[in-house]
Amino acid sequence: MIGNGTFYVYPRMYVPLADINESLVTAVKQNIPSIKLGKSIIVADSAKQAYIDTLRDAGHMIIGAIKGAGSVHAGITSIQGLTICFVDDQNYNMEYNSYSWQIDRYEKPTDEPMKVDDHYMDATRYIIAYLIKYLGIKE
Repeated sequence: MIGNGTFYVYPRMYVPLADINESLVTAVKQNIPSIKLGKSIIVADSAKQAYIDTLRDAGHMIIGAIKGAGSVHAGITSIQGLTICFVDDQNYNMEYNSYSWQIDRYEKPTDEPMKVDDHYMDATRYIIAYLIKYLGIKE
């Protein structure tokens, strides 16, 4: 982030965990070679405690994402109010352009988030929420 509501995102690993043939630690090491053990912070899905424990045991600095009632709604609203710049990536582009609200029968957006094809956007929401809350970055 550069101080004006702009975040720069570099998508690194678009692999569903069920499709990873090697260990999670190996997959992270191969797909994100720049990650530094004990120096790079990973913000992970807090519902996946076993994965968090595995990466922590391997020496990664990892925390669970801020989640809870209304966090998806707040995250979508936050992301839509920011400027997100990202390296051209087909999957990220598709998710970024479809990250929004369900549409009702009158073609009007509801307050219910669309929860489909949102893996990168969930990760983006997790890290932005972390940066805003724990590092004091202002939206």
